[in-house]
Amino acid sequence: MNPFIIQIETANNGSFRERVLMIDKLMFEKAARANGWNLQGSEITFTAFIAWQVLKRLHKIPTELTYEQFIETELFDAVIIQEEPGQNPTPTA
Repeated sequence: MNPFIIQIETANNGSFRERVLMIDKLMFEKAARANGWNLQGSEITFTAFIAWQVLKRLHKIPTELTYEQFIETELFDAVIIQEEPGQNPTPTA
């Protein structure tokens, strides 16, 4: 299985390259249902939410920063890519 990686550029917290986990995708699905978002064909919304969710999960942005605040003031750009076989995107301690 080739993991998904998100590359994120923010206004005040730097740039990141992090692995997208199943919990991040599940949190998007939960938020999409709660907010009436289209689960199909909303790639930009999905990417923005995943950027916020991943950085929030990893404590790389302030926990009080809401999704709306994140996309309006913090998020410059984000892209999700799939790692090539043999690469290990998980940082080691």
